[in-house]
Amino acid sequence: NEVPALLLAHHQQDQAETFLLRLARGSGLKGLSAMRPLENLAGLTLIRPLLDWPKARISAYLRAQNLFYISDPLNEDNRFDRIKWRKFLPELKKHGLDVATLANTSHRLAESDALLDRLAIDFTRSHSDLWPLGMIRVNRPAFVAAEPAVTFRALQRWLIEINGKPYPPRAEKLVAISQRIKSPTVSFVTTIGGCRFQVQKAQFYIIPNRQPCQQDALSPLAGFMAGFEDRATVHDDSIFMAAGDGWKNWRMPDPMTEKFWRDLALPALARRNIPVIALGDGAYGWPAVENQALTWQKATKKIVLLSILQNNYGTKPF
Repeated sequence: NEVPALLLAHHQQDQAETFLLRLARGSGLKGLSAMRPLENLAGLTLIRPLLDWPKARISAYLRAQNLFYISDPLNEDNRFDRIKWRKFLPELKKHGLDVATLANTSHRLAESDALLDRLAIDFTRSHSDLWPLGMIRVNRPAFVAAEPAVTFRALQRWLIEINGKPYPPRAEKLVAISQRIKSPTVSFVTTIGGCRFQVQKAQFYIIPNRQPCQQDALSPLAGFMAGFEDRATVHDDSIFMAAGDGWKNWRMPDPMTEKFWRDLALPALARRNIPVIALGDGAYGWPAVENQALTWQKATKKIVLLSILQNNYGTKPF
C-alpha cells in the first residue's frame, strides 16, 4: 500500500519477553539482541520508539490524557509461550532479573552484534570476491585464520547474497560447514542453503545450486524475467533458457563469443550458473549479465546485444 514506515508500540516488557523467548530457544547473538528500534523489513521501515518505556508508564500516560486504547484478550492466553514468560516475570524479579535488566542486557548484546556485523563486512571485503552473475570466491587460509564468530557471520552474508533468501540456514548447518572448511581436508564439494560449496586448498567457491537443464527439458519462455535476480526481460515464445550445466550444451555461432567471455573476466564456475537464452541450434545470449540489453531479430535469427557495460561485469565488493 506504498506505506514507507510503520510505528510499533512495543515497549520494555515486550523486549524483555522477546529476550527470554529467544534465550529459551538457544538463539545466538543476533536473536538475543531482540527487537531493534529501527528495522527494515522488505522495504518497509519498522520504528519502535517506546522500547525503553516501561509498560506502566505508557498506561499511566494514556489514562492521564484520556486516550482510547485496546487491550488484546490474547495477552492472557496461556497457549502462547510469550504469555507464559510474561506471567513468570514476577518470579524472576525476586531473583534480581527484572524487566529493565533483561531489556538492557538485550540492548548491550545488540551493540555487540552490530560490532560483529562490521567485522564480518570488513572480512568479506578483504578476503572474498563477488561475481554478480552467480559466484563468491573466498580466500580459504584467511577464513581458517579468522575468528569463528566472524566467519560464521560472513557465511550468513554470503549465503543470503547467493541464494536470495531473507534468512540464512540454521546455525548448526553453518557451524558444520565452517568447521569442515577449517579442517585439514584438502578439497570437497557439498551443498547447503541452496548453494554449492566447492572447496579447494587455497580458496573456496559458493555457487547457486541450479539443476542441470538439457535441451529436451527446455521450456518456452514468454515474458521470461531472466537473470540471477531478474535483471532482463525477453518477450518471445520461441526463445528458451538453459540453466545450470545446460550452458555446456550450447555454442554461440558468433566467433566473438570467446572474446566476450575473456573481456568479461568471468570464471567458468560462475558462467555455468548463468541462464542462457537459446534458440534451436545454439546459445545466443546471457541476459543475466548486468546492464546487457537484448533484443530478438527474427529476420536474422539473432539476439542482438544492444549494450555492454564491461566495467560492471567483474568482481564487486560487498
